[in-house]
Amino acid sequence: MFTNSYGLKDRLIRLGSGTKKTPFITLRLIEVRSGKTWHSYSTSVLDPTILAPYVVAYLYRRRWRIEDAFNTVKRLLGLSYLWTGSINGIQLQIWGTWLFNAVLLDLGDAVADELSLTFYRISLQMIRVPLFW
Repeated sequence: MFTNSYGLKDRLIRLGSGTKKTPFITLRLIEVRSGKTWHSYSTSVLDPTILAPYVVAYLYRRRWRIEDAFNTVKRLLGLSYLWTGSINGIQLQIWGTWLFNAVLLDLGDAVADELSLTFYRISLQMIRVPLFW
């Protein structure tokens, strides 16, 4: 065990049964307390000097922001369908969509500032609708 404190547990665990079908695999289990709740993370980076426990928790939270961004672009901006089969056309569609997404995010941030709200209280979908009229 690397750490065992009030708000952090960091240790190596072994999964599998040791058979040919399910050999043992060693992972690192990191548990971080947030209030009364424990959040668990696993990683294959076994050395805590290479990847600190709180960095694992931070990266995991950021991962969901990235997933949310992809989901928004696919749902809100229509990137879930490709308009062409050519590589050049696909690249143009992806670059154009992400460029428009950057403009939309910047506009959403400006609207939030103007209304004295946090960015997360602004609906990007409601901002996008007038742009297509």
